[in-house]
Amino acid sequence: KILRIELKLLDSVKLSPGSILRFGIIAYDKKKNYTTTGLNGYYPVDVNYRIEIINGQVHPRNHDIITVNTWESLKSNEVKIKATLLSNPSIFTEKFVKIDFTGDAHIDYTGEPGLNGTSGGSIFGPAGGVNALNNAKNGGNGTDVVAEAKILEYLGKKIVLVKAIPVQSGESKYYATLVGTGKIIINVSGGNGGHGGTGASGPNGDKDKYVNGGKGGDGGNGADGGHGANIKITYDPSIKGHENQIVMINQGGQAGMAGRAGSGGTGYKKGEDGRQGQSGRAGMAGRFPEISYATVELAIPVQ
Repeated sequence: KILRIELKLLDSVKLSPGSILRFGIIAYDKKKNYTTTGLNGYYPVDVNYRIEIINGQVHPRNHDIITVNTWESLKSNEVKIKATLLSNPSIFTEKFVKIDFTGDAHIDYTGEPGLNGTSGGSIFGPAGGVNALNNAKNGGNGTDVVAEAKILEYLGKKIVLVKAIPVQSGESKYYATLVGTGKIIINVSGGNGGHGGTGASGPNGDKDKYVNGGKGGDGGNGADGGHGANIKITYDPSIKGHENQIVMINQGGQAGMAGRAGSGGTGYKKGEDGRQGQSGRAGMAGRFPEISYATVELAIPVQ
């Protein structure tokens, strides 16, 4: 019976609009505790807890990460996180974290990672192990982004403000960090390709009865990585000397690895091993970021 739960933040708590925050939850009973996957435990957050966040949301691909809202979507300068135990809603924990504009901001338009292929099952008798299915998925391509950057004053302090517009949706989002503190990271890399599934081992024979081992199943093919997209950014002259606070990444996704072959079964004679699958192809990087300098009309977004 769970008596209480505790929410732990794994990063130094320096937040900006667009920051990410890794977290985990520990549940305690009288004898032991149970940790979520964010703390290298076994229990998934989304299966055991309801997470409610003001000024942020759980990352859609990784439920152990919280992404802070972009500036135009903030309701205040504080993130509130509440975790409730689904099996007993009277047990909950809360944390409040200030958005102080000192952390890294992440402009993430990377491609979706591909899913891994299905491994072969095992069957018994004279037949061989089942081949892995060739259903690993390719990584998604990154999304092209057009951005503008300027240094402005906010509450008496200088901030680096970036407006980013993904070409696909055309929706403007605003990210910021104090001058000389965090970085604004624009990432439009391709997603990694899924790995090929493993072939099943062949069934064992019987040495005493002169029954040979069965053939191992073939490994599946790895999928291709997605392509990196392109970044076009205009720096206001005020940015000069602070360009290193803006980082741009547009790598191709990694190739999916070949699925391993299934081993032949033991017996009077060892069965033949299956064939290893083929690796996928790495995605291509986007073009070198296109950087220009011109006067930029940027203002603090209205909340």
